[in-house]
Amino acid sequence: MISLRLALLGLASALVFACVACPVRAQDSGEPPAKPAAPEPATRLTELEKEVAQLRKQLDDLRAAHQKTADEIARAHADLKEIIQEGFRRQTDERLSVELSQQNLKRDLQDLTRQLDDLRAEVNRLRSEGQAERRSFAFNPAPGPVPPATTALGTLVFTNAFWMPMTVVLDGMAITLAPGETRSFSRAAGPFGYEVLGASAFVVRTLGAGQTFTVQIGSR
Repeated sequence: MISLRLALLGLASALVFACVACPVRAQDSGEPPAKPAAPEPATRLTELEKEVAQLRKQLDDLRAAHQKTADEIARAHADLKEIIQEGFRRQTDERLSVELSQQNLKRDLQDLTRQLDDLRAEVNRLRSEGQAERRSFAFNPAPGPVPPATTALGTLVFTNAFWMPMTVVLDGMAITLAPGETRSFSRAAGPFGYEVLGASAFVVRTLGAGQTFTVQIGSR
């Protein structure tokens, strides 16, 4: 600004020097009127200062506008950076959540698979034990009740004429008969009850002393 002022002062001094050094020509009455005289140096200097002030004001306005634009750009850049960082954080959180859910699901599936294997093993064990018990009961039935030596005896005969094994429940004792098999039991004379599972309901009969009571299951 100091250099601008010095330049303006130099220009004004040059104008003043030119006005002083230029001689004034005499005018005859027959010549046209002379041109108006140039403005005074002080007036021109004032006008130049006004122009400089206007230029300075425009420069200050431009600087203010530039600073405002720069501030807005900086704020927009900061907002954009925050949005990008927030997006990365959300993406990271979502990825971690998905991975954690997958791990939990995998662990739950492994637990369910292990429980299912345990249940299958338990079912197989119970099935094997049940089959073993049925085979043992079928081929090794419990012996019939042995009456006291002083009690009158009778004989019970059970014959399976059916095409498949049948089970007789005699006084609460289960007896399995193969197809065509016949079994006899000695027991005390008197009432007794029996039931053929799947073939007849529970009935009560009386066995006489020295008598043989025959029960035939199915028909030949």
